[in-house]
Amino acid sequence: MKPKISLQTLTGTFNGERNELRDTILSNDVVESLGEQEGASVVAFSIQTEGEIPEDGLVVTVYSDIVLTDYFANLGREPFVVGGEIDEAVYDGETGEATGFSVRVNSPNALVSFSVESKEEVETDGVEAANFTLAERDTYAIDEASAGSIVNFYDNLETAPVSEGAPTVSLNVSETKLIETEGNTTTFSFHVDGEIPEDGLLVYVDSPGNRGAVGEFDVFNAEISGGAVPFGNFAASGFYFKILENGASITVAALDENTNPEIEEGIVEGIQDYTFQLVDSPGYAVNADAGAATITIADNPDSQIQVSYETEPATLVESEATVIDAPFSKILK
Repeated sequence: MKPKISLQTLTGTFNGERNELRDTILSNDVVESLGEQEGASVVAFSIQTEGEIPEDGLVVTVYSDIVLTDYFANLGREPFVVGGEIDEAVYDGETGEATGFSVRVNSPNALVSFSVESKEEVETDGVEAANFTLAERDTYAIDEASAGSIVNFYDNLETAPVSEGAPTVSLNVSETKLIETEGNTTTFSFHVDGEIPEDGLLVYVDSPGNRGAVGEFDVFNAEISGGAVPFGNFAASGFYFKILENGASITVAALDENTNPEIEEGIVEGIQDYTFQLVDSPGYAVNADAGAATITIADNPDSQIQVSYETEPATLVESEATVIDAPFSKILK
């Protein structure tokens, strides 16, 4: 049986300032000019595969009705891809312009992310709609309910729509203790009190101060229901998730690094705690009573908390009654 492919787009404009607001959502939409605002507008293509993926990957093609180079800044380089790799650009047979792309996916959850080029001169021609659709190929079937998506490009942040009567979002996790060698899972579930926009609601979940926290989970094999493949923030300390249905969820196991042949064997991390919290953003409010959860990850059932021991100064002088500072500290929080 052929694998079935579905396509969703995730859009947003994100704060790039190097402060506590970095990576927060400025808008659920993309804009063609950021003006003096630091940050980026991003269109990410969430490609989900149901069924067996060939050992050498599955080539999936996405068509559009726009010239990609008119909007995206990173076509000269390669777009950011997880769960696969770019196979080739697709060109219009008459104009020779790039109007699509093919990606070789090698995991059930793949993501292709394009940055929108910020124009120095703000356009005033209003919203521009782009249609993206999965191309038919003999090697896969298409989920007709998720075969395409429309992306609106707005002139600037001032013209991007602002939601009124924003819904309230809650975050819950089903299991707070994960053991890498056991492969047990937890489910991040999102409940929305209010109306979800027709094209979905983008929410931001972060683990402040824990750079690379998302990499602690086997995100490539996550089971996603009622939403699109999540994508990480700049520091990979958190992720953005497009909610399509109330109760949308992500079920995921902790990543056992020792199963990856490209990672050094014998990695021992002990026990680590990660607190994930919904971050206030345009388009929704956070339920103050259900906006965060802490997950503990252990290497194996016998794991212990690791501590470090340091002394300062390294040399003690008796006649000067040198005082030594030797704190214990938990590492790999």
